[in-house]
Amino acid sequence: MDKIQTDALIELGASMTGLEASDIANYLEDGYPLEEAFSNVQEFHRKRIRELFEIAGFGDDDEQQIQETIKELRGIQGAYRDPEQATAVWTSPHGLVREGDLNSSRSHMIEAATSSIVCSTFNFQRSSALWESLKKAATLPGMSVKIYVDTSANSADDTTRKGKGPTSPTPEEIAKEIVGAKVFCTAKSDKGYYYRNHAKFISVDHQDLLVTSANFSYSAEELNIELGLRIHDEALAESIERQMANMESRLYRRVGVREEPDE
Repeated sequence: MDKIQTDALIELGASMTGLEASDIANYLEDGYPLEEAFSNVQEFHRKRIRELFEIAGFGDDDEQQIQETIKELRGIQGAYRDPEQATAVWTSPHGLVREGDLNSSRSHMIEAATSSIVCSTFNFQRSSALWESLKKAATLPGMSVKIYVDTSANSADDTTRKGKGPTSPTPEEIAKEIVGAKVFCTAKSDKGYYYRNHAKFISVDHQDLLVTSANFSYSAEELNIELGLRIHDEALAESIERQMANMESRLYRRVGVREEPDE
């Protein structure tokens, strides 16, 4: 590697986030072309990152080149492990986002999963890119998919959504259509009302975490003003998953599973 290539590699390490490097490496390992993997790079510097890849000699022309590219990307990823770096994840009308990632790219997180996906939202619509991504992921061998949704928001009887766009599928429809996923919806309280699920996050492989204001819908991915933070943090991701699991017996019910009567 000559000086020009070395300088390009140094600039790449200073410009990319650890999450960007990790996502591109994951895509290459899964057999996707490099050009498609670039969709995981933040838009405001995507063009420059492509240029630096070319200067550094990275590519996917042959297996040796792919492995060398993955090796260098993992090195960039590792440099960010401590301290962990959070990436802002936005939705903004008119393409105004210049820093951070986009909520429309959330489906890439799902597609990069290898063993586990835990996610939670207020309402979940078929218009979301996550719908098809989760359907595909839930059928993969060895993949665990768990989805938490709000009962009222995902109901034809939800008066709060009247006149506000498409009705979300019911929890039962979500469980029926996303085959293999464990679907939980909010339970009814002792006072007769349903608990509200406003926890909105995606946790992939117990380590890649996105906490966001955005629901799982086209509006949240393309039209609204939304903000979240994505971070690679195994301890935090596992803590959130564990807390949600601890609340399942009191605040949620498993869709499609008959509850045992109290003795």
